[in-house]
Amino acid sequence: MSSELKRLKDYKPSDFSINEVSLVFDIKEDKVTVSSDISLIKNNLKAKHLYLDGEDLKIIEIKIDNQILDKNEYTYKNDTLKLAISKSRCSLQTTIEIDPYRNTRLEGLYASNTGLFTQCEAEGFRNITFFLDRPDVMAKYKTKIIADKKKFPVLLANGNLCSEGSLDGGRHWKTYDDPFPKPSYLFALVAAKLDHISDSFRTKSGKLAELLIFVEPGKLHLTSFAMDSLRNSIKWDEDVYDLELDLKQYKIVAVSDFNMGAMENKGLNIFNTKYILADSNTATDRDFIMLDRVIAHEYFHNWTGNRVTCRDWFQLSLKEGLTVFRDQQYGADRYSHSVTRIQEVRQLRSVQFPEDSGPMSHPVRPSQYLEISNFYTSTIYEKGAELVRMLNTIIGKDNFHKGMKLYFERHDGEAVRIEEFLSAMRDASGHKLRNFESWYEIKGTPIVKGKSVFHTSNKTLEICFRHMNLKKGEMTRPIPIKLGLIDKEGSSINITDHQQIDENGSILFILDKEQDNLIIRDIESTPIISVLRDFSAPVKMDFEHSSDDLVALAKHDPDEFNRWEAAQKLVIKTIIDGIKSFPDYKLSPNRDPFISVLEENLIAPKSEALFLAEMGTIPGEQYVLEILGSLDPSVCHNIRNDVRRKISTQLREPLYSIYNDLNKNSDDDFSRKSVGERALKNLALNYLLENDETEFFELALSQLKNSKNMTDTMAAFSGLVNFACEHRAEAIDWFYHKWQSEELVLDKWFTAQALSRLPSTLEEIEKLTKHEKFDLKNPNRMRSLIGAFCHANQNQFNRIDGKGYELCASYVLKLDAINPQIAARLARAFDSWCRFGKERRQHARQSLDLIKKSNCSKDLTEVINKILALS
Repeated sequence: MSSELKRLKDYKPSDFSINEVSLVFDIKEDKVTVSSDISLIKNNLKAKHLYLDGEDLKIIEIKIDNQILDKNEYTYKNDTLKLAISKSRCSLQTTIEIDPYRNTRLEGLYASNTGLFTQCEAEGFRNITFFLDRPDVMAKYKTKIIADKKKFPVLLANGNLCSEGSLDGGRHWKTYDDPFPKPSYLFALVAAKLDHISDSFRTKSGKLAELLIFVEPGKLHLTSFAMDSLRNSIKWDEDVYDLELDLKQYKIVAVSDFNMGAMENKGLNIFNTKYILADSNTATDRDFIMLDRVIAHEYFHNWTGNRVTCRDWFQLSLKEGLTVFRDQQYGADRYSHSVTRIQEVRQLRSVQFPEDSGPMSHPVRPSQYLEISNFYTSTIYEKGAELVRMLNTIIGKDNFHKGMKLYFERHDGEAVRIEEFLSAMRDASGHKLRNFESWYEIKGTPIVKGKSVFHTSNKTLEICFRHMNLKKGEMTRPIPIKLGLIDKEGSSINITDHQQIDENGSILFILDKEQDNLIIRDIESTPIISVLRDFSAPVKMDFEHSSDDLVALAKHDPDEFNRWEAAQKLVIKTIIDGIKSFPDYKLSPNRDPFISVLEENLIAPKSEALFLAEMGTIPGEQYVLEILGSLDPSVCHNIRNDVRRKISTQLREPLYSIYNDLNKNSDDDFSRKSVGERALKNLALNYLLENDETEFFELALSQLKNSKNMTDTMAAFSGLVNFACEHRAEAIDWFYHKWQSEELVLDKWFTAQALSRLPSTLEEIEKLTKHEKFDLKNPNRMRSLIGAFCHANQNQFNRIDGKGYELCASYVLKLDAINPQIAARLARAFDSWCRFGKERRQHARQSLDLIKKSNCSKDLTEVINKILALS
């Protein structure tokens, strides 16, 4: 496995291209023989040798133009096959053996439950056969699969089934032909025992496409929502982007063992079962929404990723950032625009912002990497989507769609760079987009400070914005700031001297220098400024607002995102004031502004329940840490819980009333109204539990046992496991015995306990790792327990005795021997270690040194070295 650092500046086109690939997979019980025939064209006539990628391959035979090569005519070392090629065109035939049954890395071809599956992105194809395993080498594939019919009745590959037949000994074969050129990372193969459902979709041009979803036997009843989601995604892409399904057959396969969420292989998507299998008994409302979004994401890749792909892996955000933005648009259209945006920003702040300020900080287009799998990050995906969103905001929706159309007209069937995407946007819109590339090239989150002055004499408002952390010599990133004005009574103020860009009267100001002023004229009285509406740029905005201003915004801002944002700032101030005054901190009996705002919204709601549930959810500990930069995680945890208890005490009656009113709607309806009412009801329940009273514990236990949907079940269960009450053990036992045969639900059982805030959580996790249902080799199960604890239980993971760090390090090392990609992701739990006090840092350093001293994979080595570089 190569340990060479790859740099963007070193990119050069491949000396060879491949037009066509013919693959034959002969599947046996203990091995798979892969025969490959590739047609080569020499692009660089000066090139004397061909270098092909290949890992863990046993060579049986190599031929050039069907002439067998002696072993001295090629070399295979350091995962590279070197061959002398004199002709400008030739064919290369290789026969190799692989062992997918022992492939615990889940890259390339591997075994899972009922069969064999592939995962080739980013560099998994080299584990299947020798190839130019890079995204700018695109070829047409023909794939033949031979296997035992009883053990592997379903044989699938990219493209259309062109022939099939039976063989002696109970074996059968199928051949697929994919007419679309694609890079090797989009190759897919499945040989398994599966059931399937089918449907069809007629495109707007009249073409009929067959839609198929394959799942493990006995799971078909959990696929109807996934099929509806696929149909909705296809229709949405037609309606919104005028992009049509280009396949006769679109296949999705769900697999239990999968490193990622899903994979967009051309015409044969392979999904983690988590994002396919769902009904109201086994999946929460949030699960349904995520499933819908993930199916949409992978389908949207058919154009933004497959038809136009990346020239190299440094351009990864070209396909991922753009496609995340498209699935965000889809989610907003399908559900709630404001709530979808709130949830996106909550995720961005709790994951991507810390990444931007931590050891793995990197630009949206990295300049170098050791292992590309370490760069499937929130920066590439979520921040990348924010950059596309800013483009859409700056040039406008119509121009953005023109740019997308031009992008496909110019580059369909090509592997391109981010520059080509931006050129299409510039040329289609006429906007210069000056310095916009800098967003892709500069790491870190911009910090913007804002203040305003109202000049009564000439009725002019002057707003000053300053980019606070711009480094000397650094190019200025253009920051689109969407803003509006309201008066003291909460009414919107019409801005007449600037172009309004939405129905809320917002205007757009581009901060494209270190400091700049915005002048707004003809304002009658001192306004309250609603700044960064809809979170129009991925920045940390520090704007001068009084508590009264924030209360007014939280109550009256027509932009619902900024209503939520104002409420969040109010409660964050309470939490941070408590942290800063520790250890002299005492919970004030006075009613905080946030509680008053929340009470008013609960008693006389002006918005839908789904939005109110988001407004009432206070920020997580990770975000508070990101704001402060450094703190004692236990202090943050305790003060945040104190604030929750204060809310529960002071709003006991309205919370109880809301719970009782909304608990009548306890069915499994997935309408927007029902989803919102369940969210608000369960928010009320979890606040009521903070009163630490038997009445409310019994209420939660009753909901757990009588629930008609998993949303209510998990809300009650997750709440109860946080308290050392007599009902806790009963709830844990009841849940397990009811759901022990449903693996995805059992993942929830493990996760709820991993996130418990009780001091005994770590010791309970150690017991759960010995549970008969815990399987370290299954990524979903590992993430549900160890991953959830290390990444999401800030207080218990960062215990002052270092036991949380020791647990994490031990599983990082165990996983590295099994699945390095998953091990490296788990190790990211140490990203914030330098932000804590001396004693915690010493414990963390000991655990990190223990990992570093082991014989780490390159995946893990890169991550650990970056984390330790902070010390």
